Amino acid sequence: MSNETHGEIPAALMGDMAQDALARSFILRVTIPLLLDAEPVPHILGTATLFKSEGRVFLVTAAHLLHEDGDFSLPTIDFTAIAFPSQPIDASLQTLGSFIILRPAAPSQIDVAVLELQDAETIRQLEIGWGFLGLDQASRSIIGDRYVLSGFPLQSVRLENDCIQQAFLTLYTDALPHAPSVRNPMPGVDRFFYLQNEGFTVDGQSRPIPRLQGLSGASIWSIALPDEKSVWHPSTALQVVAVQSSALRGAWFRGVDWEAVRVILRRPEVGLTNPPV
Repeated sequence: MSNETHGEIPAALMGDMAQDALARSFILRVTIPLLLDAEPVPHILGTATLFKSEGRVFLVTAAHLLHEDGDFSLPTIDFTAIAFPSQPIDASLQTLGSFIILRPAAPSQIDVAVLELQDAETIRQLEIGWGFLGLDQASRSIIGDRYVLSGFPLQSVRLENDCIQQAFLTLYTDALPHAPSVRNPMPGVDRFFYLQNEGFTVDGQSRPIPRLQGLSGASIWSIALPDEKSVWHPSTALQVVAVQSSALRGAWFRGVDWEAVRVILRRPEVGLTNPPV
């Protein structure tokens, strides 16, 4: 997978591109594409983020990815065919195996789902090829200097020598000051961010921002920019604040506030001794 940064790069990071590279590397380590293992080529579903808590592995993504054509009113997809690349570069494709689906109780259409992975081989491969966030790396209360959306655009997917190749998109943006008119508005849960038509790559070149198809389910991160008073590190500067669900190109993208995930993981039946606060 190649790394591409789009959107207006913060001036503080432009001054030290090493910090931008650190942020991208940190996010990529825990961000995986989800595909449907199908013929003749795998079909991209979206993006997910990996969490680990109390020895249990959770995958957070958008709920609509689990339905045919992304429509809640349609049947669910074949869960046995959901797959992921074994590692970020030159990866083979592996299915998720067994998992438990946790999502907002019906009839809610809040577009978020938590998959608790149960297959030992899947978890072993993720531990080898990827990484995990702790639940303390996500919060609804964080207000960053800016925000970052990162995931795997549909148009970048290709199959080379039986290996999955994808470009990794990193988009810096800002919160939208108002809620636009959308289908099934979720007051108190919706979060909106600017989605411009063009942005800059890490070498400063302007280019069109690709469509966000494939980024559904990706984490939206708050980012605290470097200052002169403290040492900057992505583990303290970055926090997941929402899960991307939809977009209107050239205008905005929409996310589900992390509070919806927190509510799911705090359910007694989930059984976490120390659920997220």
